[in-house]
Amino acid sequence: MNGRSTWLNPISLLTCARRAVSGTIPLLAIPFGLFPAIAGFAQTNVGVPAQGDANRQLLSTNGAEAAVESIRPRKLVTLTNAAAVRALTQSEASEHFPVRLRGVVIGEAEPEGESFAMMDQTAGIYLRGPSSLISRIHQGDLVAVEGYSDPGEFAPFVRLQSLQKIGRQQVPLPRKVSFEQLVTGRPDAQWVEVSGVVRSCEAIPSSRKHRLQLATGGGRLSVDVNSPLPMDNLVDAEVRLMGVCYYQVNNTRQVISPLLLVPRDVPVVVESASSRASRRPRSLNPPPRWTPTPNR
Repeated sequence: MNGRSTWLNPISLLTCARRAVSGTIPLLAIPFGLFPAIAGFAQTNVGVPAQGDANRQLLSTNGAEAAVESIRPRKLVTLTNAAAVRALTQSEASEHFPVRLRGVVIGEAEPEGESFAMMDQTAGIYLRGPSSLISRIHQGDLVAVEGYSDPGEFAPFVRLQSLQKIGRQQVPLPRKVSFEQLVTGRPDAQWVEVSGVVRSCEAIPSSRKHRLQLATGGGRLSVDVNSPLPMDNLVDAEVRLMGVCYYQVNNTRQVISPLLLVPRDVPVVVESASSRASRRPRSLNPPPRWTPTPNR
């Protein structure tokens, strides 16, 4: 070193420490006078404890392994049920956890032909993928799917990569919910049953669907029915509807309003033709956001 002091900036020291840990450069190639400085940087920045006399030993074998491990990307576990996907936070879902599910199709979703909802033994979940995979499935199909998590605009869902139809299965009984439960956002992509009084019924242009406005509980619920309906006979009728719940949300992931999608071939059950006055709809203040359900 010709009697002169050797100086390296912090970045150079950290680089030396990392290369020494990984074996890129041998320890003997590092100037003797830099051992204490590099050892300190290794302890602070690489996560490897310096050992005793830095002149005799810069890093232990266990310390080197720990440093290498800290640099490696975290391995993501495969999620194997719908509840585990729903339990992800927004940031966790953005990591694209691999997902492998098996369950029954409970209904189509928007955009039509590119998305649907399925249900396993834990919960329902929304899935989206290529129309080549989705266009031929129907409610009651038993499917095995693989994909990865996506944070979505409201709740986590599955980006579909493969789908195999393996049979047919009876769709489970829907969960009966009130309007007050719907507006919490918790029933997203769930198979539910709602009762109320039809206030309006209109055909959706360029579609076989109909849009109902249902007075239920303390509010009005929009319902899309994917089948022809006798519009004149439904207004003011008390009905029972089974469908998959979704949400219209704003750009901050807050609920604007729930939307019920009744799949094709699922009947609208007319309980009574008599009208019942509904309570005045209540506004939400503040609108709820999605909160993951702990997967226990």
